[in-house]
Amino acid sequence: MSSSSTQWPQKEVLRKELEGILKTKPPVSRTCVKSITHIADENFEYFKFVVRDIVKFMSGVPPPYLLSTLYIVHDIISSTKKKDWYRYRFNEKLPEVFPRVVDKCPTKDKEKMVKLLENWKREGAISNTILELALNKLMGSSVSSSSSSTPPNTAIVVHTQKQLPRAKEGSTSQTVHIYLDSLPSEILQHIFSFFPPFPDLFIVATVCKLFNSVAMDKSLWRNVSFTSINNISSKALYLLFEHNYDHLRKLSLRYCKNVDDRVLEAIPWRCKNLEVLDISSCYKITNLGICSLRYCENLRKLYMNEIFKGGMEGLKAITDGCRLLKKLEIRCCHGMFPFITEIQDPPPNLEVLNVSCYCYSGRIHLSNISEMLIRFNSLKKLLAVGVIFGISLEGENISVGESGELVNVMVGREGVKIHTVDLWWAVMIGNLQLVKDLLMGAGGKMEGDKIVGVPKKFINARGKRGATPIQTSISSGRADISKLLISAGADINLRDMDYNSPLSMTKTAQMVKILVEAGVTPVTKREFAVIDVLAILEKFGKNKFLPPTEEDAECLLMFLQHIPTDKDLFEIKQDAINLFIKFIENRSFMRKFIQGDTPKRRTLVRSTLNHDQFFQVVMPFMSNSLTTEILISLGENGFQDEEPIALDTKNSRNKKKAKYT
Repeated sequence: MSSSSTQWPQKEVLRKELEGILKTKPPVSRTCVKSITHIADENFEYFKFVVRDIVKFMSGVPPPYLLSTLYIVHDIISSTKKKDWYRYRFNEKLPEVFPRVVDKCPTKDKEKMVKLLENWKREGAISNTILELALNKLMGSSVSSSSSSTPPNTAIVVHTQKQLPRAKEGSTSQTVHIYLDSLPSEILQHIFSFFPPFPDLFIVATVCKLFNSVAMDKSLWRNVSFTSINNISSKALYLLFEHNYDHLRKLSLRYCKNVDDRVLEAIPWRCKNLEVLDISSCYKITNLGICSLRYCENLRKLYMNEIFKGGMEGLKAITDGCRLLKKLEIRCCHGMFPFITEIQDPPPNLEVLNVSCYCYSGRIHLSNISEMLIRFNSLKKLLAVGVIFGISLEGENISVGESGELVNVMVGREGVKIHTVDLWWAVMIGNLQLVKDLLMGAGGKMEGDKIVGVPKKFINARGKRGATPIQTSISSGRADISKLLISAGADINLRDMDYNSPLSMTKTAQMVKILVEAGVTPVTKREFAVIDVLAILEKFGKNKFLPPTEEDAECLLMFLQHIPTDKDLFEIKQDAINLFIKFIENRSFMRKFIQGDTPKRRTLVRSTLNHDQFFQVVMPFMSNSLTTEILISLGENGFQDEEPIALDTKNSRNKKKAKYT
């Protein structure tokens, strides 16, 4: 700031008026207060310097004159033309001198000061945070508690440092302005602790310098999750780990498709105090990157599910280097879990081990598991779903627990539980009774035909590629299991790592009806189209003599334009094709529908007829005369200059069919 701007014109006049207060006995006269207010009002364009000089005077004024300076501030923020500007600036500067004003205030002036501060609080002139602290010191917690409730018809407005409040004239409601820059950093830090570090804290840090300094505090970056964020390149992740993150305790890179060995090699050297790491379903990771994790000496929990390129070398590097491991998950790691029985020196504190696999890619004999448990002497829970064979329930050392686990499997110690089945596996193999037993074993209770009280974490447990049990039952067409899971509280709107929901994985009309009755929420165009078409089919199925409507025909066209090439929704596709052909066989309706006044509809009809999948599926069911009449109707409606549609002659149809053979 230049020296000329600091020396504002009336600076000396204001200084003399303020010093004149000290020549009289307190309290200051009304005339003196008004003269200072007049100077502030005439020099409102220099409001920052006016506030600065007054606050500087307050910081050095003798205690008997402290109340008088507050009266000056009150008059300026109440009666000047630009009182909102002065309120904004005083809210910034008063916290610097308020502790002194409150501490040094004479006992005889405390009652008047409390009355003045409460008046400010009612008017919303000064930040409530500043006033609460001052009132607590002046009168204790009783004053604060009695005045903390917000008056009726009061609006609370939160401002950042750069915002300037504007008063609304003629409004009967009061407005309380809270300035975030006047809040202590501890309060802001507590607020920011509820935000996920990525991407929310990154966005908050760009608001202002204050937010940046608080949001980048290391205590807020102990748990970082990049789960399912695929728009970050491998290079960007590598550059991110070029800095030291010794404060980081938990890191999740689950479902990040761009994480590779280079990123994994940087983690042990930049995150030396890391305790929990999740790299599940990062398909670019190989043995080279896994071997670098041996240097994560403080690692307690490691999740490496569905890492298909790992092997024995990587598994041995982890068990040799990460000696503090308590939990290790290598589910569906086809190159690792078959070799788990060959580990001779496991981590001494390992309590939970997950070697499950739903892909039938490898099996482990029960005898090998028993020998392994002798070496893994600290293990309490082994999840081996779908990998153990040679189980016989005739032995005295084997018993089945409530959740489907085998207890005390031929080992010389107690307390080891081997889980050979879980809910996802039971749904995948289609065992309804086993699904019921697992839900009951997890804490569920029967109430009529429903099972209630099942924990959400259990019934929505993720399996292969993040799929939930309800997704698996819906895609496999098991209506009985699907109804049981929905009645037990399964979330029908959860999506896997490929953004598939149970509704998008349906293959029959029956499964769509089950989801619609359960209150599913469609998101994608395909999901909306399936629900709409199903409603249309039900309407015309109940009454076959209903006349066709243009809205229903348009909905069928949109669905048929996006029909999948596989066998999904085969029943609904065939019914939709038959109903659409029934619509357009009504020649008068067909001409009215195609020659409508809506260009969007005409474009939809033409693009659908040109669509390869539509031609492949629908055209074989249409007669040549019907196809020709549709084309003529389109040609009469302003499409002559556009690219022609191939006539449905024998040669053109054979060419189209040859394209898909």
